[in-house]
Amino acid sequence: NNIQYVITYDSDGKIKELAVPSSASVEQRNEIKAQAQMFQWKAKNDETYFERRENLVHGDCKVRYTVNDAVTLRSVNHLSDCVDRPFRHVDDWRGWRCDENWSEQAHQWGEHFEPGRDDPDPISSKSDAFYVWELRDGKKVVKEMGTEAGIGIRFYGNKGSSKFIYTRRNLELQEVKRSSGNINPTGTAKFRDLKYEMVNTYAWNEDRDLKASEELLDGGSLFKADQNIYIQGAMTALDEIHNNFDIHDASEENVEKLHKYGVESALPFMFGMNYNSIQSVFDTLDGDSSEEGVAKKKMFLEFLGSTGTGASALFIMDCVKGGRCFEDDQSSGRAILGIPYHVRR
Repeated sequence: NNIQYVITYDSDGKIKELAVPSSASVEQRNEIKAQAQMFQWKAKNDETYFERRENLVHGDCKVRYTVNDAVTLRSVNHLSDCVDRPFRHVDDWRGWRCDENWSEQAHQWGEHFEPGRDDPDPISSKSDAFYVWELRDGKKVVKEMGTEAGIGIRFYGNKGSSKFIYTRRNLELQEVKRSSGNINPTGTAKFRDLKYEMVNTYAWNEDRDLKASEELLDGGSLFKADQNIYIQGAMTALDEIHNNFDIHDASEENVEKLHKYGVESALPFMFGMNYNSIQSVFDTLDGDSSEEGVAKKKMFLEFLGSTGTGASALFIMDCVKGGRCFEDDQSSGRAILGIPYHVRR
């Protein structure tokens, strides 16, 4: 369903207020905020480069503008440029940085803006928004706009593996016409900033159900808590990972398969599984005594320990006690010892 929302700007092109329907879910509000921040830029300027503070999904950020007659580019480094970032720090190892680059966000000390960490190791995150201009009927309009963002991870410097996630979206102007005035939402909630909202409060709860599904990253349930989709997604990922064992050339099609179904592609589905779903997948794999079935069961158990959820930890404990899952004491011991290094709360 289409959701109507209203943006109110100040005289400098910054978003002053965002009004969204009160019935919108947290996930929908976050999507609207991400859309709204694209329609925010300094309209009047004679500079080719400048910086200014803007409210974004990532917090109160210093945005860098590069401007010419054809294109406007807005760029931000989230860890270095944003104050009051909404993020959740999950540290499996309880580690601490040995260098001085410890800060994961910028800080405001009175009138002084102190940048956060700018070292790309062990993690970096940035985004760019671009606007392509043209004249239509003597007026300057945005012909095309888009955003691209990237996250780079290299936890062990140049001695370990690195990962990079890149996304891009382009929008092209289809038509210019006067509004009919039918965008007039009622019963709205108003926001003065665009900061990302967490769905749940992440806190210690000794009374929680350890076998229940967990929302570790708190972005809202990707699959609306449908455990059947988690089960099917994990099974499909395990099938594709195993199929990739037979790929030995670097054709474009095969590289795409390897990227889509890498060794960790099952984890996003396994993160959301409750105890019963884990049991269901294991029972299915355990019932297949073929070489492929045995291989997929071993992969599933190997991945399970690294999910860090209470459900997976309890399942591993029960597996070891029951003597069903692992071939020898060494494998059982390694699985047990892996729990405290991965459990996330």
